[in-house]
Amino acid sequence: MSRISEEIKHSFKRGSLLTKLIYINVGLFVPLWFIDLISSTFIAEWIAVQPNFKLLLFRPWTIITYMFTHVQFLHLLFNMLWLFWFGRIFAEYLRPKQLFAVYVMGGIVGGLIHVLSNEFLTYPASAIGASASVMAIVLAISAYRPDHLLHLIFVGPVKLKYLAIIAVVIDLMGLASNMSIEKMDGVAHTAHLGGALYGLWFGYQMRKGKDITRGFNRLMDSLVVLVSGTKSERKRNNMKVQRNITPRNTVKTTPGRDTANPDMDYNARKKSSEAELNRILDKISASGYNSLSDSDKDFLFRLKKD
Repeated sequence: MSRISEEIKHSFKRGSLLTKLIYINVGLFVPLWFIDLISSTFIAEWIAVQPNFKLLLFRPWTIITYMFTHVQFLHLLFNMLWLFWFGRIFAEYLRPKQLFAVYVMGGIVGGLIHVLSNEFLTYPASAIGASASVMAIVLAISAYRPDHLLHLIFVGPVKLKYLAIIAVVIDLMGLASNMSIEKMDGVAHTAHLGGALYGLWFGYQMRKGKDITRGFNRLMDSLVVLVSGTKSERKRNNMKVQRNITPRNTVKTTPGRDTANPDMDYNARKKSSEAELNRILDKISASGYNSLSDSDKDFLFRLKKD
C-alpha cells in the first residue's frame, strides 16, 4: 500500500499540469463524497457556488473550490475523461500554463455567470464540479484548431468544432428545459455555458496571436516566486541555526587536524604508523638493531607502550 502511495506521489510531482488537475479532482472526490453522505448542506454552503450574490460575497472561496469538487462518481468520470481527451489536444498546440489558466478562469467566469443568471432566471441549482472549466478547455482548443480530427469508435474522424457544437447544444437544451420547474434537472447549465464563452474567447484571441491568460499567468508566477522565496529563506535560517549548534559528541583533536570525520582521521594515523613500523623492521632486517636512529627507537618504545 505504501509503495502505491509513493508511486502516486511520484506521478503527481513529475506529471504535467493536466495530470495534476486530474489528480486533484480525483483525490478530493472520496472525502467530499463521504462528507456529502453525512451532511449535504456542508457541501452546498461551503464549497459549491450558490446562485446568490450575497452568499458569494460572504463565501468568495466557493468560486474556486466548486470547480475542483464532485460528489457523484459519474459526474467526476465524465468530466475527467473530457478533460483528459481535450486537455491532451490542447497541450499539443499550446502551453501547459495556458491550459491551467483556461481551466481556472473558465471556472470563475462560469461561476459568476451562474450567479448572474439568478437575477433573470428562476434557477435555484448550486454549481459544483469541473464542468464549466472543462467546457472552457473544449471550446478553447476547438476555436483555436477547429479542424483538428478526432477518430471516434463507430463514428470515424470528426472535427473538433462539431464536438464543441454538440456539447454547447446539449447545455442549451438543458437550460431550456429548466425554464419549467417540473423539468429542472439540477444541473448548472449556465455555469457550463459561461465556461464555454470564456474558452471560445480565448481560442479566437489566440488565433489572432493574443493570449488573454497572460495576466493570470504572471500573477501565478509571482505567487510561485513568493512562496519559493519564503521556503528558501526558511532553509537558509535553518542552516544558520544548525551551524551555531555545537554537537555534543565533538571529538577533541589537536589544532590543524581535520575534525569533520574522526573515523577518517584515525584510519589515516593508523595507516601512517603501520608504514613507519614496516620501514623500521626492514631496516633492522637489513642492518641490525644498532642501525636504528634515536627517533626510530623512540617510535618502537611508544608503540610497545601503547
